Amino acid sequence: MKSIPPLKLGLVGRRISHSRSRELHQELLAQRGLVGTYEVFDIEADEMPTVLARCWEDGYVGLNVTTPYKQVVANSVGAEEPVNTLWRGADFWQGVSTDGVGFVRGLARISSLPPTFWRTVIILGAGGVLPSLLGCFEEGQSVQILRRSARNDETLRKVCPKAHMADLNLENFKKCLMKDPASLVIQASSAPLHGDEMMYLTPALEIGAACLIDLVYGRPSQLYSRARELGILCQDGSAMLEEQAKESQRLWFDGAGERN
Repeated sequence: MKSIPPLKLGLVGRRISHSRSRELHQELLAQRGLVGTYEVFDIEADEMPTVLARCWEDGYVGLNVTTPYKQVVANSVGAEEPVNTLWRGADFWQGVSTDGVGFVRGLARISSLPPTFWRTVIILGAGGVLPSLLGCFEEGQSVQILRRSARNDETLRKVCPKAHMADLNLENFKKCLMKDPASLVIQASSAPLHGDEMMYLTPALEIGAACLIDLVYGRPSQLYSRARELGILCQDGSAMLEEQAKESQRLWFDGAGERN
């Protein structure tokens, strides 16, 4: 009897030695009764076309994409928004983001209240995850985005026209929380992974917050730690990561008709 070769999967990013994706996907493959490998491609931006082409030719079933290449890969495969999951199309990779699905399902682990429940949402950071996250909220909600740079403002306003943009600093964070101490706060910056513990923002938490989700996993910020000390409902990025992995495998293995 002919043996079936292991399925080939992978992750593309930069400085991703901390990633739990290989471990998660191996566990999920085992639950499905499948055997596969999960390669981690820690590459520079100029290597992206070669890696995508090689994985295509080598018969990879699917790829995950992480910071800072979500938009780069979206441009390569003709997607309108940043993508973190690729599957095999007719001629080349097709892409979508599972960030929104992962966030909603992750939040549901700690709260019965959906993302649309909160009157005010405060998002810290403006990275590649934001377009998908903004799609989780409704027009009537107040969405405040505090970011270090305005370079993504135009893109984000296309997704959420009424989002308010401001500089990420303690004063602006305090102002947002003073307007609504029962806000949902989302720490969407990768800063903690690069040594910035966001300590300068922690005094604002004395004002209050209903819930804080730190999308970093493995090394959550001091902001997250302080929120836990204050008894604020908290979650780190592990839950979202796990739900994203499940959604990726659904896209890879459960048929094209289920991707819409």
